[in-house]
Amino acid sequence: MSSSSRREAKTFKDLGLSQWVVDVCSSLEITKPTLIQRLAIPAILDGKNVVGASKTGSGKTAAFALPILQKLSKDPFGVFAVILTPVRELAVQITEQFEALSKPIDGQITCVVGGTSLLPQINQIHDRPHIVVATPGRLAEILNGDSSLVDAFAHTEFLVLDEADRLLVSGSGFESSIADIMRALPGKAKRQTLLFTATLSDNVMALQDRYGEDSMPLLDANPSSDLPTNLRLRYVFIPAMVRMAYLNYLVCQKFSEDSMIIFTATLRSCQLVASTLEKLGVSVAALHSLQDQRRRTASLGKFRNAKVRVLVATDVASRGLDIPQVGVVLNYELPTSPDDFVHRAGRTARAGRKGDAVSIVTEGDVKLVKSVEERMGVVGEDGTLIMGGQAPGV
Repeated sequence: MSSSSRREAKTFKDLGLSQWVVDVCSSLEITKPTLIQRLAIPAILDGKNVVGASKTGSGKTAAFALPILQKLSKDPFGVFAVILTPVRELAVQITEQFEALSKPIDGQITCVVGGTSLLPQINQIHDRPHIVVATPGRLAEILNGDSSLVDAFAHTEFLVLDEADRLLVSGSGFESSIADIMRALPGKAKRQTLLFTATLSDNVMALQDRYGEDSMPLLDANPSSDLPTNLRLRYVFIPAMVRMAYLNYLVCQKFSEDSMIIFTATLRSCQLVASTLEKLGVSVAALHSLQDQRRRTASLGKFRNAKVRVLVATDVASRGLDIPQVGVVLNYELPTSPDDFVHRAGRTARAGRKGDAVSIVTEGDVKLVKSVEERMGVVGEDGTLIMGGQAPGV
């Protein structure tokens, strides 16, 4: 199927998927393929390695899950595919999607992440599930601790790096774990390697260069701007000393009816903001990396199910997580990277909905705001600013 034909395909059947796959999509009310799905599914079915680039909320998981499951149905064995992702919650989410999509073929899916008991995960891999969804550190720990498990991965057909830009960034801490996992897998000539990302970082493009464009085509479904057109970027310019007071105004007055994710730069700020809002009577949950997996899952579940209106989080929640209908993203503290700003803002204005990304900008943040605008190719426009000292009138 040519590139133009893929872009124009209107149904999953047009993309070469089997009827059982089309039917399971229909049962889950997935009826029309997104652009990244139209680009990636035929290429993966054709046996290609791919780099798939698409904004958050665009159906990237189904773009690789559907062709993997179709191929699995024709030759089922374990471990057929390994999916690596940097965040535990995203691994759980991907596992749930694979479980739902693979029901007709009784797919055996295992989630391997830290923060939970190690022994059950070891036993599950001994049973050779069809799909292993994992964070790199935990899977490497298991493989290094029990060499007999390496054999389970000797014939793996697929390696998927989801949020590849984060997994491949130098200094991320994932490098050694991914290297350990790669040693257990067949060589790249004997498996398909699929990279999916919202951001085409230098590290992602460097890996594509090693494969070559013919062997690993770039499938870019991103618009010219990384942010949705229905997202409003808004700033609050204030002195740092009154940051908490303006947070109170924004949460309790300006956006008092909206579901909201508040991002902080540090664990300490996350705990402080959550406890302060709780004392003010706001229904709030916190999400950060020092929580055990049970507490993180509980916090995320409360927010997803609208049992709390506000989720205060570090950047653990900024990538890939499927959190529907977030009305406002509020940067209590700006991230140091423009790319992280994009990922935070991408939690709202998803699936065609409107949303606001509001950033508190203090005296030390102006250069970072400029770098974000340069990265996005946009600048603040009239009406997008909530000006310090004028907020109550906006």
